Amino acid sequence: MFEEDDFHIRPERVDERLAALAGESFDKQLGLTRRKVNDVQAEFLEATKPRQSMSGRSDATHSIDREMPSALNLSTRVRTSSDLPLDVFLEIAYEVTPLDLINLAQTSKTLRRLLMSKKNRAVWTSALGDVPEFPPCPTDMCEPLYAALVFGKYCFGCGVGDAFWVDYALRLRMCVRCYKANVIVGSQVLKSVPQHSRNMIRDAVLMLLPSANTFDFSDPVPSFDPINPLSHHIEDFYFKPEFEAMFRFFWPLPVVEDITELRPLLRTRVNYVMTRQAHAALLHAWDNYCFEPSDGEDGFADIKSSLQSPEFSQLRGRDWDKSALYSDPAFTAYIWGKDDTPELDPAEPKPKPTKQLARERRAFERREELERNARLRARVREVAEWQKKIHSQPPLAQIAPAELPNAYTNSRVWDPFVCGGNARDPFDPLDRPGEIEPDPDLVQRVAHSVAEYPGKVMRFLACQLERSEARSKDARTTGKKQPTAGRKNGAKQDARDVVRRPTALFYCKECEDGPLAYPAINVHWQKAHADKSVWMGDATETVYGAGVWEDGVRIAQNVLAVLIENGLPKNKRDIGSLDGLIKEGRVFCSCGDPEMETREEEFGWAELVCHVFMHLKYNSLRTKTITAQMPDSSMVDIPVWLDDHDLTSCIKYLRASRDTTSEAPKHVTADKATRERIEGLLGQCPETSKPACLLCDRLTPDDKKDDTLFLSDSADAIVYHMQAKHGKHFEEKDVVF
Repeated sequence: MFEEDDFHIRPERVDERLAALAGESFDKQLGLTRRKVNDVQAEFLEATKPRQSMSGRSDATHSIDREMPSALNLSTRVRTSSDLPLDVFLEIAYEVTPLDLINLAQTSKTLRRLLMSKKNRAVWTSALGDVPEFPPCPTDMCEPLYAALVFGKYCFGCGVGDAFWVDYALRLRMCVRCYKANVIVGSQVLKSVPQHSRNMIRDAVLMLLPSANTFDFSDPVPSFDPINPLSHHIEDFYFKPEFEAMFRFFWPLPVVEDITELRPLLRTRVNYVMTRQAHAALLHAWDNYCFEPSDGEDGFADIKSSLQSPEFSQLRGRDWDKSALYSDPAFTAYIWGKDDTPELDPAEPKPKPTKQLARERRAFERREELERNARLRARVREVAEWQKKIHSQPPLAQIAPAELPNAYTNSRVWDPFVCGGNARDPFDPLDRPGEIEPDPDLVQRVAHSVAEYPGKVMRFLACQLERSEARSKDARTTGKKQPTAGRKNGAKQDARDVVRRPTALFYCKECEDGPLAYPAINVHWQKAHADKSVWMGDATETVYGAGVWEDGVRIAQNVLAVLIENGLPKNKRDIGSLDGLIKEGRVFCSCGDPEMETREEEFGWAELVCHVFMHLKYNSLRTKTITAQMPDSSMVDIPVWLDDHDLTSCIKYLRASRDTTSEAPKHVTADKATRERIEGLLGQCPETSKPACLLCDRLTPDDKKDDTLFLSDSADAIVYHMQAKHGKHFEEKDVVF
């Protein structure tokens, strides 16, 4: 690896660069006194020049103008080390690759001093110039450093030999640990700045700094945005020492006079940053071209052609002139094809080792993911503030909260704004949601997307319900279910009317919870599955995450038929009206089951149908059923099952003229002594067990035994079960764990 004093090949350590750029002397100069323009120009432009290395010795620094040993001494040392004449060695050096030169420079201090001599700069120029299609060395970099950046493998921070996290805009080659420690998101630096000053500092600093360049070659158009410094984002990644140094330059905020005098300097710096970003994009494209010559050639040519546009050579403005143009003649000649760079021959060995290109590509993809996720997280937080505002304004304010999408699906409505341009597109004026009112056009676009959601859900549910009702009708008329083809155009009636039918009961396809009416099924998705899409299946998004409760359709039709026979008027036959009648106590089941009264959620039509369904299910599982009579004395030791849910007897509807107080259902309750006995018995139940009815167990075939054998942990419910289902009083011997 390189020695500490190899400033040309390896820049100084990261902590040293931080000390140089943002050290105590810099703080004192910028924080305590206001300097003149002439005093700051040199330091301000320092970021455009190669950094000097600082050795471990406090009394020595090295620069490109450092005096080199005499040619005689060098010649003697070379002959001593290799017995090769100096002129012969240099002739050979002109024919090797940049990677060979880097390796030679690591061989000995003698060779390093020889190759680092300014007199032998042509050796590096020749080696770089012979690389096919290779972008020229920037004017503000020395050739050895440029070669180490592109072809080397040593970390510029710690010196380890597996540094494949490379960014050509930041001009860093680092190991993953050093990269993550020293390349940070811009918002981390500015988070301590007061909010009222943050935007001003942000806009000034970001355009003066190169940002990490993650170029997506599958969709290159959005990747051109970071080339323009004015589009740099606070969630982009920057080299921490440079960012902090530039931040200290603008904090505390400069006075107007300073800004006016520095304007030409700022413009030159902005154009410099743009040229540096463009050069970095081209280097990434060159890497991609080398890795996949057949696939990357067209992309490389397209990017090279795109960079010929004037918008990437100088920013335009009302009073901008050529004096602010940052000139790099070699780069300009290269992108216009006016240089003599050889073409890449796929049959020849690749300019960079394939393994190195592959590892750099994997690191590049990881970087790209990290940086995009950082922008997405920031944009999602930003959008969340706007959601609150936009949802509180017409027309979204008129939509019932129960009918809005869940959090995940709602966020998908914002995807075009959040993810646009690789999460970089501004959707004005979202940059400052706390300061500016929502853009009316934005409100309309989002409102249109969200307002479509309730109708889309209801149309899907209505179509599914009509198919289910048709199957139920076929089963009643033919004695067997006949599947019917669904209508692709949705339900025949208005979808909202269809989902208000008594049969419109649904279950969640994600967790199978139900039955739930609409919009309760949508509220369930809002609360239980907020982090999942309500649209299941393929990308067409036509399958809502709820299905019709098929068993409930028939039960609901039967219960409704009894209510109609008892006088239920036509205008009360929708779910909303039935929920109201149940709440008023005019529609109920008179079985006396106490669990109808003790449910945590509100007891409505869906719960009533589910209650009837469960009791009818119990009947179907038990083999010995006696209805309308009690067992005689000869059957006292034989367990029996009583059907207490004949719908014509237990389903009640009280007309408006009847008193709900006197005719309300009476739920079974346990007397004090029985309650104490049951609670004492339940107290003996092991933690891993549940109480079960031994009588039901004896009445149920082995192949039908399921969780319906378990009893409730309520004393009232156990007393009801023994009386209503088995025609007897509670006895401890009838309960097992």
